[in-house]
Amino acid sequence: MKHVEALVVGSGAGGASTAATLAAAGVETLVLEEGPEVAPGALPQFSQAQMRHQYRNRGQLMALGLPPITYAEGRCVGGSTEINSGLYHRPSAALLAGWTRGWGIEGLTSEVVDPISAAIERNLCVSTFPGPLPPASAFLAAGAEALGWYSVEVPRWFRHDTGQRQSMSLTYLRYARQHGAQVRSGARVQRIEVRDGRATAAVVEGADGGQVRIGFDTAFVCGGAVQSAALLLRSGVAANVGRTLSMHPTVKAVAFSEKIGNDPHDVPVTQVREFAPDMTIGGSATD
Repeated sequence: MKHVEALVVGSGAGGASTAATLAAAGVETLVLEEGPEVAPGALPQFSQAQMRHQYRNRGQLMALGLPPITYAEGRCVGGSTEINSGLYHRPSAALLAGWTRGWGIEGLTSEVVDPISAAIERNLCVSTFPGPLPPASAFLAAGAEALGWYSVEVPRWFRHDTGQRQSMSLTYLRYARQHGAQVRSGARVQRIEVRDGRATAAVVEGADGGQVRIGFDTAFVCGGAVQSAALLLRSGVAANVGRTLSMHPTVKAVAFSEKIGNDPHDVPVTQVREFAPDMTIGGSATD
């Protein structure tokens, strides 16, 4: 049985940043990712090919409930950061205060969190658009202004000099690998073995269907809000698991305009915040 000091389950935002921190500290780190590894930019964003290779269940996911809520998850090295638009929100003072009240976290203030956010923003090249807004964003901003609604440009993790969205595979995972971390794709963790109240090993299924056990000193489950809970439940860890999951419903309205040309690289960054925090209005453009 292979044994590592630290096992990280999932390679998205949580797993990649965890692996980078561990590897930089000299900890032997292995990252397991259920999905495949796809080179950044190899597949057109939001295309059918990308859905087949980088989305869980090819993008066909639904949460049970009344009414049912559809959602999307990445299933590839880099997780959902490889498929989303890269829009970035720094935690506001009001949000941090809500977390403090809800979870009893002491010292969670902007003064403490802002330096961490600043480091993340540097690592991901978070910035606003360097120049006039592109057509789709400008169109939404003009509409908000005409209605007298407050709108803002949301920063995005994007290198405008190279035209690359800065996902985990280009940033934190690359850094983790440079410091010795191993990333294994096509490795689904079936369950975590727990003995005498301590997690000791993971049962892992490879792309060929074979199973191996990997022991560890410490494990970090970073499979996202849905998959982390599912793995813990499969492993017999049920206390307080999956009881705090909440999802924000999305209502889509479709409009037609001849004033916006389709540009697959033009992700609208304008959001209407007139009704925040209860509701925000964003946009997308396509032919």
